[in-house]
Amino acid sequence: FRVDAAKEFYTGNTEKNIEVLSWLQTTAKSLKEDVYMVAEAIEKLPELYQELIMLRYADGYTNREIAVIMDFTVAKVDKILSRARKQLAVLLKEV
Repeated sequence: FRVDAAKEFYTGNTEKNIEVLSWLQTTAKSLKEDVYMVAEAIEKLPELYQELIMLRYADGYTNREIAVIMDFTVAKVDKILSRARKQLAVLLKEV
């Protein structure tokens, strides 16, 4: 994949390549800022919300798997994650 992407990138047109690199740098910086903003918001959540958010979205566990890990019902995991997402959305709107 990377070799193909590199071949597509190199057009032989230096001006175009500089334009693409500039766009990539700007986009990467913006994404990095967004990641930090979300991480900071997650840190403000109650510990249980943080743990379930991380299990679900960082570690990729399903709600059923989280229920087993945490010894909760699936319904309880669903409810906690729903509340955590709502609280996270509020925190992100404040930024």
